[in-house]
Amino acid sequence: MQKDGGKVRSVKHSNFLHGKMYLAESADKTPSAVIGRSNFTQRGLGANLEINIALSGCPLLAELSAWFDELWSTTILPTTSNEKISTPSTASAKTTTPSSFYLKTLYEISRNALKEQDESERRIRETRLQNSAVWNKLYEFQKHGTQSVIDSLQQHNGCIFAHRFGNVVQFMEREHPRRFQGILKRIADKIPGIDQIDTEKTSDGRLLLRFNDKGFQAPFYAQQVSDRTLKVFAYLLLLEDPTPPAFLCIEEPENGLYHKLLETLADEFREHANRRGGSQIFMTTHQPYLVDALEPKEVWILEKGADGFSTVRRASDDPSDDPSDDPIVNNMVEEGLPLGGLWYSDYLDPR
Repeated sequence: MQKDGGKVRSVKHSNFLHGKMYLAESADKTPSAVIGRSNFTQRGLGANLEINIALSGCPLLAELSAWFDELWSTTILPTTSNEKISTPSTASAKTTTPSSFYLKTLYEISRNALKEQDESERRIRETRLQNSAVWNKLYEFQKHGTQSVIDSLQQHNGCIFAHRFGNVVQFMEREHPRRFQGILKRIADKIPGIDQIDTEKTSDGRLLLRFNDKGFQAPFYAQQVSDRTLKVFAYLLLLEDPTPPAFLCIEEPENGLYHKLLETLADEFREHANRRGGSQIFMTTHQPYLVDALEPKEVWILEKGADGFSTVRRASDDPSDDPSDDPIVNNMVEEGLPLGGLWYSDYLDPR
């Protein structure tokens, strides 16, 4: 290296610095750094599988450069790795140790993950689960799983299966191949505009879902079709589970769906719930069009009182003015008035 014009310094200090740091500048003087375990050898930099961190465009680079310049120009080297870590704006090279840079570098690359973790913990606190007796009985992995579900619910409007149905498709194709083909045909018959749904296996073993639109010759892959189509497909696939769970909770299934599809979706949910071995389905909604497709005995109304507590009552139990008559809501629905319209007209609210 010296023959080629390079300059070399040797730091003889035990337990000082095992990791490697490479500082560089581009032609326009933009600094960058690589910190990690790659040795300054041909194999270390080009052949071996090494773990390194690349930094560019962050305040830490100026501090790294200052620290390197100090090591280069003086023989008085830091001897402790326990000095207080200071921020880049107030730190000086004389009070910063190798461990400081290591920890600061970890912070730089983990900043977004730490923010997401704080946000996830905030969501858990809002649910007040941490104050419940059930939470305290959970193992740590169960708490992490619960937290992941809550994060998914927040990010996907209560539909945690809509963005992960690829895993379900892979499972169904592998474990129930013949039944799965029948499921795809039944689902295709229920989604407007879709003529056929099939799968394509790639060379690397992945399974791609293809939707044949009636107006096009070539199929569309899952990432190319609308969110509405994918969401309806996900709901219908959920109802075809060979081993359905005892209880299903679905929050606001109307989100993102054309209102005329809600009646079909409600019929599918009802058929599944009434099927032998089917799941009990609990839905929340703010959409009168979905309520139109339900019967009064299927609708429960939750009302929060002035004392902060909620009461629950069934729409079919709403009494009429005459105690000897049938409930007024039942009578009006039997006369042909839609239940969602009655809700919109305040007939389901306390009077």
